[in-house]
Amino acid sequence: LSDFGAEVVRVEPADGDPGWGTPGYLLLQRGKKSIELDVTSAAGQEEIRRLAPGFDVVVESLGPDVADEAGIGYQALSGLNPGLVYAAVTGWGRTGPFAHLKADDALVMAKSGTMRYQPGWHGGDRPVFRSCPDPSYFAGMLLVQGVLAALRVRDVTGEGQLVETNLLQALTCRQNPAVRWLLRENEELPSEAKPGGPEILSEKHVLPHHMDPRVINLIGMRVETKDGRWLVHSHTEPKFFPAWIATIGLDWIWEDERFKGAPHDVSLENKDELISIVQKRMKEKTAEEWMELYLANGNVCGDVIQTTQEALRHPQVVAAKLLAEF
Repeated sequence: LSDFGAEVVRVEPADGDPGWGTPGYLLLQRGKKSIELDVTSAAGQEEIRRLAPGFDVVVESLGPDVADEAGIGYQALSGLNPGLVYAAVTGWGRTGPFAHLKADDALVMAKSGTMRYQPGWHGGDRPVFRSCPDPSYFAGMLLVQGVLAALRVRDVTGEGQLVETNLLQALTCRQNPAVRWLLRENEELPSEAKPGGPEILSEKHVLPHHMDPRVINLIGMRVETKDGRWLVHSHTEPKFFPAWIATIGLDWIWEDERFKGAPHDVSLENKDELISIVQKRMKEKTAEEWMELYLANGNVCGDVIQTTQEALRHPQVVAAKLLAEF
């Protein structure tokens, strides 16, 4: 919101916010002002009530009912400022068996199934911990959308409103591929969804980048090149796969009875054979050489798998001014 030009005042604990000890806070709290208040004290609560009439939006993440009991919830502050947009984030929502439990990003990811079904699965069926706090970030983005919509409503009606979301909702609104299934006519969900099983994560139902990365598939191949780099592909449109096959010089497969129906209409045995042929062919050139050919064609959906540091220094990231250095 501060990036959009709002004057944002952050209420921090009276004894300081320990988060300032991490470099990431310079990014997360950019553009904001700060004040220190003890919102658990009568004096701090009174100060919030004094300030509320002068603001358009209040964002609160104290937990269900905490703000209400302190006299600084939506009902109390909207009584002082009828045009106020009051935005609240909780961990699990305000109702239900988990409502009053504290939430942590990792716990929410575990509860939502995000750790179970995601690229990065290791052999031995071991879930992978995801270090990025997706629930917090996605909840924040949902809240921004709600706040902007509520401000627009206020422009029209003059009335504020309560806007709410929670960390669990932030993930369930963008569910994992095992839930976001494509059902055909007369088809039912499997009784048990097994990662990497014949149906639940097959090319027939999900996009290649959502599939179990241990399963090699023709339209979403991750394949090694001559210089040890890896390319990833996502040939989801009908024109992409033939363009790729032509670019890597394997056009002859359309004359071979075994491969005529590639990428989908081939037997498992012939599919494995074609994958092997492609893998050998890709080892004949470096990643850079393949990318020059891909770009020259224009219809090959593939790119080099980079490290985070390579990504930050990529010419496109630099040219598009996606980075700010301080």
